[in-house]
Amino acid sequence: MKAKQTFLKELLALSCTTVMLSGCGTDTGDAGLTSLSTEESAESNDTATGIQGASPEDIPDDASSPSDEQPSQDKGTDDGEETAPDTTESTVPGQAEAKPAESDAAQASRDLYEEFLHNGFQAVVRDDFPKYEYEKELLQRGSAYTLTELGQAVSDYYLYGSSYDSMQYAYIQCLDSDAQKLLIRFNGLDIYSPDDDSYAVFILSQDDGHLYLTNKYACWARSSTSVCLNGQLSDYGSNGAGDHFAGLSAILSDGKKTDICMTETLSGEWTNLGGEAYHEIFGTDHIPGLVVSFSAIGDDKYYCYDLSECSGEDLSLCETYVERCRDELGINWVSSKEVEAAVRDRCTLLGINYDELMQSEEVSWSSLPQ
Repeated sequence: MKAKQTFLKELLALSCTTVMLSGCGTDTGDAGLTSLSTEESAESNDTATGIQGASPEDIPDDASSPSDEQPSQDKGTDDGEETAPDTTESTVPGQAEAKPAESDAAQASRDLYEEFLHNGFQAVVRDDFPKYEYEKELLQRGSAYTLTELGQAVSDYYLYGSSYDSMQYAYIQCLDSDAQKLLIRFNGLDIYSPDDDSYAVFILSQDDGHLYLTNKYACWARSSTSVCLNGQLSDYGSNGAGDHFAGLSAILSDGKKTDICMTETLSGEWTNLGGEAYHEIFGTDHIPGLVVSFSAIGDDKYYCYDLSECSGEDLSLCETYVERCRDELGINWVSSKEVEAAVRDRCTLLGINYDELMQSEEVSWSSLPQ
């Protein structure tokens, strides 16, 4: 079992001395942070692409059995680029550990999901399925798709009709209820560039005997998302050598990928938060050891600074810069404990048990034939 405590401690405590993703350290626990109202919503910048579907006779009868083998979590390399997504699959059918008996509702959902995996049932694209202004439409809202038709739509969108590399599925529970969801993942979509290890994941939900496509997310090149059995999602990414992000979200009973906390960590020259203070204090040649993080939680933003890598004259300059950010930019630096308290409040609002969120096991993706 792979616990997710490490990521959550880094995200919530904002305190570590090692590198985060491709080299950016996080904040110390005693550093401050500020709560500011923001109109920004932390939306996923997914793009979409296409897949080649499997015919009903190609899909094995035991396709619904999750595998026991756990995939390795995607890691960032030193230059900020992500390694290939783990596509580990179950190779010995029927050896999954015994699980408690499912409720009638859970079994009904599983039956519908199995039918979909065998191309025997269609899923309707729900009206609130995400659509971003910069994207052309991947799926037509209100339309119904079999697995094969979904795969073809993905292929047409991302690969202009060429085939994706592989297709996988996994089941998850929800943190706000006992609802079960089906995830379908298409690998090898060339979203950012050829052979960039990109993939897209579609979320399916059952409601009163009907299946719906309710959400999707995608990862490519310098980003990744790991998913847990309880529906917890951990996002990682890089916008450059000194700009990295980590996110905590969850797939809830409504089938949506819902943000809990999104944290961006800046170091070196990326800590310029605006105004004239940065250049007046550091000039053009000095690279500060300062690290700044800000977390979006609900409608608020929280700012934190870390001086642990600063010393001598640099420490004095960074302390001056922190104070000027407070005075001139209105930034209230608050402690990591306040960040954790805000995350707890956010979980309560979403109907999530914070302690259950803190510990979970990653899903094992099982392969489906193309």
